[in-house]
Amino acid sequence: MYKNNRNDNFKKSFNNKSDNYKNTQKSVFEVRYDDFFGKGTFNKLLEFQRLLSKNEFVRCNLSKMSESNMNDFFKKNRIKFFNTCFKNGFKIEKTFFKISSSIESLVGDVYIQDLASQVPVNLVDFKKLKDKNKVVRVLDMCASPGSKTTQIVDLLNFNNINYELVALEPEKTRIQRLINNLQKQNCTNVKIFNVFGQDFHSKDKFDLILLDAPCSGNLIDDTSWLKKRNMMGIEQNAKIQKELLKNAKDLLDVNGQLIYSTCSMEPEENELNVEWTINKLKLKTIPVKFNFGFKTEPILEFKGKKLNDSVKNSIRFMPYNSKTQGFFVCIFER
Repeated sequence: MYKNNRNDNFKKSFNNKSDNYKNTQKSVFEVRYDDFFGKGTFNKLLEFQRLLSKNEFVRCNLSKMSESNMNDFFKKNRIKFFNTCFKNGFKIEKTFFKISSSIESLVGDVYIQDLASQVPVNLVDFKKLKDKNKVVRVLDMCASPGSKTTQIVDLLNFNNINYELVALEPEKTRIQRLINNLQKQNCTNVKIFNVFGQDFHSKDKFDLILLDAPCSGNLIDDTSWLKKRNMMGIEQNAKIQKELLKNAKDLLDVNGQLIYSTCSMEPEENELNVEWTINKLKLKTIPVKFNFGFKTEPILEFKGKKLNDSVKNSIRFMPYNSKTQGFFVCIFER
């Protein structure tokens, strides 16, 4: 009896400490988000965490499957869907089976990918790349699992652009997943290097660099996010992101473009990194000329300090506006 009581007391003590920690984390981020994005933001995010937990988006690979073929696929399988701001991106409203198990998914005609994650590649100026009239060199600095890698290959092929693509992945356990996605979607002209993006060097420069940086993520996409995140981790991620941006600048060709993105909502990993890149690396930002149908303005002030005016060219997805996970994108040019 004594042993059981002791165990019960220990569990009660542990749970109380855990609850206190969660409440502390909630308090920290509630204050931050309400301060940065407006009062009530934190509660709106928690509400949308529940509403968006079952979100599912897919894209069709245009080099393999036309939009009409995609509509036939939906009709044949009685899938209820909505069009999105991208012609090859669709929101799944109702389906009677897992799309990932369909033949179209297994052969790489369709790919499950959050709409926000589809943004960086859809902002690439493919006409500009094609007008270079040469073999275009593309670098994906943080490639696995390959969502954006396969997406950029698909649209390069769809636009009949000759290219060479280099994909970087530091973790060996994740490389196989990248390879599987590349093979499934029949992606060619791709070289994979097992290296950290900040340590990769090349004598040849790149016309386009995708930097979907490792980040803190966001609570919309991860229900246990508040248990895992703290300011120390956010600051550490921001430091790594700066290292990646610095090396990306060195690898970028003159007039080349760097597309920086994160699924983090933290200004330290987004707007502040953009300002740092403008001031320290001397890269200029390019306005995003795309109408998403909802507000995408970044923050232009942080803790009472106005940021560099060029930060306004970035875009930020707030979940209650975009109906997706949180996301951030900025296009730089050398």
